[in-house]
Amino acid sequence: MGAKTINDVIKNPFFTSKIIYNFAVGYNKNFDYRILYLVLPVVLDGTCRERLNGARKNSTIYSIFSSSKKYFNKINLDSKIDLYNIYSNNEELISTTNKSLIILYSKNVLEITKSKKIFINGSIGNFEKCKNPGEKRYLKAAYYFGVILSKNSLDEFLELVKGA
Repeated sequence: MGAKTINDVIKNPFFTSKIIYNFAVGYNKNFDYRILYLVLPVVLDGTCRERLNGARKNSTIYSIFSSSKKYFNKINLDSKIDLYNIYSNNEELISTTNKSLIILYSKNVLEITKSKKIFINGSIGNFEKCKNPGEKRYLKAAYYFGVILSKNSLDEFLELVKGA
């Protein structure tokens, strides 16, 4: 499978709707719809996804995103740089996020209130029940991104991103 084909599969709105759903499950409370436009850029970024897969329920945005980590026991990477780059390249995933939201809304999985808050109304599959290990890594990362972001305001996360 070529790189373009893999990219097309990963950005398929049916797959990305599962990513957004697992984020919402992790967030576990009503939230501002604008947060959803951060989910795909973060989860689809390999470095961020790997850090989120190592997260726990007591992890914070600072322990996951603002500390240096060694990769392959050689390379130190600062996640702030990754966050800034994915935040600035967010435009290309807006359309994919919109399509994913249409799928979730049409399946009555997410509801959008008049005050533009999102809440979970149904289910399309939790990461814990996912049998495909490759897919599970994306869904688990989304879930823990939701858990972590629910502890902070959107503005606090954006300050961390912009502080890079």
